[in-house]
Amino acid sequence: CAEYIVISMFPERIRGFVDTIKQYGSKPVIVEEGKIEKRIYTAIYKGRIPCGIFATTDDMAMKIMRFLQNNSIRIGKDVILVGYDDLYSSKNLNPPLTTIHQPFRELGKIALIKMVKMIYGTEEESETLEPFLIVRNS
Repeated sequence: CAEYIVISMFPERIRGFVDTIKQYGSKPVIVEEGKIEKRIYTAIYKGRIPCGIFATTDDMAMKIMRFLQNNSIRIGKDVILVGYDDLYSSKNLNPPLTTIHQPFRELGKIALIKMVKMIYGTEEESETLEPFLIVRNS
């Protein structure tokens, strides 16, 4: 396994991944969104399949998944692929996509409750809900 590739579409999303990879002594390669297929194809051609790929959206991960499968790379076996957003379709892919879940539904509920309270004069504090990893087969 040669490297870990990170797609640089949303810098705030890649920070934790990059820091974790560095903790384990690996150096992640940050690649611009439009150049990812070329980077992966070049790595495959040189016999250096990446250990893992972190896509900053599930949509990007799905695009990469198709590219890898079209080049006979087994996702979850030859390369680990992780997306971000936990789209509904992510669990229905083959293999199901490991992804970072953002609690949008919960955020929406909290926002609505706070908004109603504010309408009635209550002062509300900001609140943050942390995303979390959902491990599947990719």
